This record gives sequence, C-alpha cells and structure tokens, in this order.
Amino acid sequence: MGVNHVFSNKLFASFTAGYTRYRSHIIQDKVDYAQSTHIDDQRIFNQESHYRSSMEDVSMRASFDYRLNKKHRLRFGGDYLFHNFRPEQSTMKSWYKDSVKSQETNTVYANSLIHGHEVSLYGEEEMHVIDRLKVNIGLRYTLFHVQGEVYQSLQPRLSARYMLGRNISAKLSYSKMNQYIHLLSNSYISQPTDIWVPVTRNIRPMNAHQYTLGLYHTLNRQYNFCRRML
Repeated sequence: MGVNHVFSNKLFASFTAGYTRYRSHIIQDKVDYAQSTHIDDQRIFNQESHYRSSMEDVSMRASFDYRLNKKHRLRFGGDYLFHNFRPEQSTMKSWYKDSVKSQETNTVYANSLIHGHEVSLYGEEEMHVIDRLKVNIGLRYTLFHVQGEVYQSLQPRLSARYMLGRNISAKLSYSKMNQYIHLLSNSYISQPTDIWVPVTRNIRPMNAHQYTLGLYHTLNRQYNFCRRML
C-alpha cells in the first residue's frame, strides 16, 4: 500500500506500508506393521511428523526527492521493519495401536519466536559536475535490534558516470553493505526445509565492500552492453 504526494515542483514524497508472510509446512505420515513374539499377533505402527518454518514482516517506508536545481538532486528517507521469525518447529507423534492398548509420544524441537527491529536512514546527492560527468554520493545508517543486542552500521555509497561518447560511458561505484538475515540451506538446491534466521546476540552481522568498474554501450536507448573490469 502506498501514497505519493507532490509538495511543490521541487519536492516529491512517497509513503508505503506493507505486510509479507512466508510459511512452510511439511507433513509426513508413515504406517507400518510391528511383529510381536507371536506370529499371528501384529500391531500397527503409526508415525506422523510436522515441520513448520515461518517469517513475517511489517514494514513502513518514507522517501523524498528534492531537486535543488538542474545540477543537484537530493534523495533521503527511512524505513522501519518489524520481523517475526519462527525458524523451525518440528512435531513428531508415534504410537502402536491395537485392540488392547495404545501409546503416544510427542516431541517438539526449536519452537521459539524471535522478534527483530530494523531501522534505516539514508541520504544521497546526485550532482552533474560537468556536462559529461555525473556523481552520486550518499550515506546509509542501519540499526538492527534482536534479543537485547543492537547492531549498527554506517554504509557509504559512491558512484560516478563519465560519458566517453554519445552512447559510450565509463562507470565506477563503491558501496558497503550489512546483512542481518540469512538463509540456511542443507543443499545447493532450494527446498521447503530452507529456513530464514536473523543474527543473534552470539552471531554478528556479515558485511561486504563492493567495487565495480566498467564500460557501457547503449544501443537504440533500449539495450545496454557492459564490460566490467573490476
């Protein structure tokens, strides 16, 4: 859900709110026969297992676009996400059932609900330094609160484009990123048993520094061809 508003011919704003939910539920049933000491006495063995994993997000975002003049443009805003993680819940029930007696066992693993709060603020400026050179410089601040622990990060961003010709340009960029949510998988193939987990008080976030440098060619204003050198 989103709302756009034009404050003036220089200032434009966008406000959005959303809710997302991911759930996985796998059911397995097993029926077998258990032979007793008497050859004519058989008992039916039943086993039922349930595997659940879920993640829910409530998000709110505000972004602003302000044009100072033809050569300077500001973008700034922030967003807030409330995370609910239930990484893994397994329930297994097994029993022998005959005309004499029945036995039932329940086991539950990792039935825990984890809350996370994620806040980010950003600001960037787009500058036309000269006719051929455009530079974008910005800074993003992120905060993640989980299990009483607070993780914070400052993430600078820088990009530049220089036009070598009418359809040829050279671009370079640098950005720092932090990752607070991870996908755990036991194989290289995506499966329903893959789970999303946040950082914890014992596991710190991962961060990365990304550099790119390349030559770009635009064909008919519809297709871009790129040769990256970094």
